[in-house]
Amino acid sequence: MTKPDISLQAAVMSFDEAMENWAATNPVYQQCFEALLQRFPIATQEVKQLYLLVTDAIYINDGLLFDYCLCKAIHQFQVLGRKGEIAAYDGFIKTLMDTADSALYRYIIRDPHGENWSIGHGGNFRDWLDEEPRRALLLERWELEVFENK
Repeated sequence: MTKPDISLQAAVMSFDEAMENWAATNPVYQQCFEALLQRFPIATQEVKQLYLLVTDAIYINDGLLFDYCLCKAIHQFQVLGRKGEIAAYDGFIKTLMDTADSALYRYIIRDPHGENWSIGHGGNFRDWLDEEPRRALLLERWELEVFENK
C-alpha cells in the first residue's frame, strides 16, 4: 500500500452538512447507514466524534478523510453482519476510529508559531484550530504545514 497523501483545506462544513455531503456522494452506503442508525442510534455520536476529530479540512488522496473513514466503517459493518448485529456494530466503531488513526499516525500539523496537532495527542483538530483563532485563517491561507513525523 502506498503512503496516503494527506493535505489540508479550509474547514467549511458543519457536521450536518458533512453528513449530507457524505450521503449525496455515497448513496451505496447510505441505506446501510440508515439501518445502522435505526438499530444503534448512539452511532450518530460516534460519527460526530470522528467528524470533530478530523473535520472537513483533512483530505486523503484528494477526498475527505471523514468520508473515507465512514465508508470503510460501513463496509466493515456490512461484512460483519453475518456474525450478528453486535459484532457488526463493534466492527463499525473500531474501523471508524482505526482508519483515521492509521491514516494520520505519522503526520503532524504545525502552525507558523511551532504549535502542533497530531492524532496521537488525543485532541480534536477542530478544538486545536479553535484554541488559537488565527489558525483557521492560517488554514484558509494554506499556512498550516503538514509533515511526516519520522
